[in-house]
Amino acid sequence: MENVCIWLAENKFDKTFLKRIVTDIIENTEITAETKLELIDILFKN
Repeated sequence: MENVCIWLAENKFDKTFLKRIVTDIIENTEITAETKLELIDILFKN
């Protein structure tokens, strides 16, 4: 979760995507594979 906070501070993704990450964690106790793949895509584009 620390990395997610750093990436948010660096504007790697927006608050909407952060909401998706937090929702995944709350509902599924971990980030879903779909969200992980999207996160990887976002990080490699930046």
